[in-house]
Amino acid sequence: VLLYRGAIVAGWANVETTLNELSIRLSYMPEYQAIRSSYPHRHKSRANFLRTVFDAPGRLQPFNPIANCVLKRFEETADLRNLMAHRTAPKSSAESWTANRKAAALAKASWR
Repeated sequence: VLLYRGAIVAGWANVETTLNELSIRLSYMPEYQAIRSSYPHRHKSRANFLRTVFDAPGRLQPFNPIANCVLKRFEETADLRNLMAHRTAPKSSAESWTANRKAAALAKASWR
């Protein structure tokens, strides 16, 4: 798993940067300004903002299923990213075991 540490962190950062840029651009668009008056800074509030935007009527609504899949996967892998980037595991041993299991499964899936 540690062989993929850099790839995991870099890939996660790439998605995070894309979501940041998308949030900024959408928060300035007139059709979505009423949803959020200021830029959402935290991961969770940014994901919620993007979900709301993709749920709202407009030209992005057809992409709602894809956006929700990306956001769900992004949030599910936050523990793995933190483990690889900062070596901070979740608080309980059960959560730590789950995070390590997820890391191993993701690394194994990338071999295919």
